[in-house]
Amino acid sequence: MSSTWGEKRGPKEDDFDDEGLPLLRRHTKVRVTGNNRTKGALVGLSGVVKKAVGLGGWHWLKLSNGAECRLQRNALSVISHPTGLELDSEEDEEGADAS
Repeated sequence: MSSTWGEKRGPKEDDFDDEGLPLLRRHTKVRVTGNNRTKGALVGLSGVVKKAVGLGGWHWLKLSNGAECRLQRNALSVISHPTGLELDSEEDEEGADAS
């Protein structure tokens, strides 16, 4: 028994939404596939994740048309994962603090 109480053992409970889908990291590129709450005009658009929270699986996106919206994880499909080399703009930081 080499593990201790403080040792990480994989994803935390907060890393998943209510349906068990993993939350998407910031800068993940996604396409809106839609669910029963999604407006039809948003389906098919691509965007980038700005923020995600576990309760309800809500993700804040910056869409390709310049609009910002909030959608649930089950309404999104991943196009590409972040590389880790993305830079946060001042606009991203202000938006994250305001929410």
